[in-house]
Amino acid sequence: MLLLDFDRVLHPDEVYLQYGRPVLRARSELFMWAPRLESALAKYPEVRIVLSTNWAREFGYARVRKALPTGLQARVIGATWHSGMACLDGRPLERSPWWRAHARRAGTRVTAGDAGTGSAIVSDHEIIGGLDMTMPDERMRAIRWGGELLALMADEPALPQSVRVRAQALRATYPTQDAIERALGDDAPMPPTWAERLISVGRLFVEVRWAREAPEQVRRAALHTLRHFPDEQTIGWMERQTLGHWLAVDRRA
Repeated sequence: MLLLDFDRVLHPDEVYLQYGRPVLRARSELFMWAPRLESALAKYPEVRIVLSTNWAREFGYARVRKALPTGLQARVIGATWHSGMACLDGRPLERSPWWRAHARRAGTRVTAGDAGTGSAIVSDHEIIGGLDMTMPDERMRAIRWGGELLALMADEPALPQSVRVRAQALRATYPTQDAIERALGDDAPMPPTWAERLISVGRLFVEVRWAREAPEQVRRAALHTLRHFPDEQTIGWMERQTLGHWLAVDRRA
């Protein structure tokens, strides 16, 4: 079975909703790499596809399935998202990245552009079973990038003064990599003060990501940081379980 994401797998990652339609903000085309995947799977007729993409949430399973080439459509047997996942305890969830929670990756990340190189073909990092597939070291790296982004924002004159002041205040009490690694060694949950700080930082990054007055450099940095930055639901789990379930030392630091 192949768990298939769309963004960064079948086309570049600069896809946005515009008037209810997906638009690729790059010099490319949507699903431009789909023929490569179809060709790579030709030798494996038994492989079935499960759509593991937030496209299914936005547009519905049937519409998203029809967006694929005919050969890939025939292999699709379902999706990891269904409409029931849009509620929690009977309440509708917001359109924020609510699916980010406590799952682990199901395999090696490979894009369709890698097909035929001898690597396993697996979906990218998005949702599987409605949960985030971010790896612990990726989450740790995003937290480190968060500290660096706060420093950038605090010194960015093009940002409003109020934003710079907030960034500076959050930076002063932001958990350092050394402190997090010590906590990992203690096999303890995340301290409540850290949780509150990360939640506040995440909210600030989302605000800046969509702020028109923010420089493109800052907005893009916020976008990349938020990709694996723990959201409020994940942080709640990190307060209840040992950090080792959620974070790991970033060997690429």
